[in-house]
Amino acid sequence: MSRIAARTAARTATRIVTRIVTGLFALALLAAPATPAAAQSFQQGLAAAERGDYAAALREWRPLAEAGDAYAQASLAALHVRGHGVPVDIAEALKWFRLAAAQGLSAAQFNLGQLLSNPNTGSLRDVGEAMIWYGRAAEQGNAAAHYKLGLLHANGGPGPQDLARTFMHWTIADTLGFAEAARQLDGLRALISAAQTADGKRQAADWMAAYKVRSGETARLRDAQAESESEIDRLRGTLAARTAEAAALRQQIVEMDSAVAGLRAEIAARKTARKAALAAPPGAAPDAGGRPEAAGAAAGESGGESGDPPPTIASGIAAYAAGD
Repeated sequence: MSRIAARTAARTATRIVTRIVTGLFALALLAAPATPAAAQSFQQGLAAAERGDYAAALREWRPLAEAGDAYAQASLAALHVRGHGVPVDIAEALKWFRLAAAQGLSAAQFNLGQLLSNPNTGSLRDVGEAMIWYGRAAEQGNAAAHYKLGLLHANGGPGPQDLARTFMHWTIADTLGFAEAARQLDGLRALISAAQTADGKRQAADWMAAYKVRSGETARLRDAQAESESEIDRLRGTLAARTAEAAALRQQIVEMDSAVAGLRAEIAARKTARKAALAAPPGAAPDAGGRPEAAGAAAGESGGESGDPPPTIASGIAAYAAGD
């Protein structure tokens, strides 16, 4: 799976967490990097969850969650809240949401705030901690988190009522596209003073300005990361090509070494034959098997007819005198 496909899978993973907890939690989308292998496994769990096979989803997600994948951790937490494939276990859900939230996953931070501020959570309810996680989600531009913070400030929990802060958060939530915030603002304007309204608007404007700067910096960093990943992919491709070239060169070297070994064997054989020829007696010639043979024997074989006496000086003189 390519890096682009992995990032697409990460965005899909966030949407999945949203779908799993529909009716319990409103999640903000947050695209985050995921390794190709983790994204593929998450998608397999997602397919299982969407067809209602939560046991299969758990088999895919639990190892990822235990290995530290934030999306899998948030999804596992949501299943424990809903009791899908596992018994309802709020403590277990809080554990997995905290792990995912600590990694900066806005959806998990918001869900954690929801669970901690819910009266049905019983002794595990902690509105103070809920505000912390809502705040962290809100800092990432989570409109639902801003809306929830506005509600907490309006209801005076856990601190005193602060309608100016409520106006600020709902104005931000409205600006970020949370429809319910716009409806609540209409009623809130009738309850607060002009000074509180002005203060809330100023705080919202300051927050949005800072958020735009942060968002721009985040976008720049993501672009830089994408460029770095592209460069890494290019370098990996170059390395793979060089590795293939090195393997081909090694094969050529093996073949050349084999050829050199053959030449050396041939040279050694020729040297042996030459030494044998030099060690033979003078006048000897090699026989058919390459062994030298006595010159006299060869001459006997190539001389006159069998039985003729060997020529002498005297017989030569007599032949000369006879005109032969």
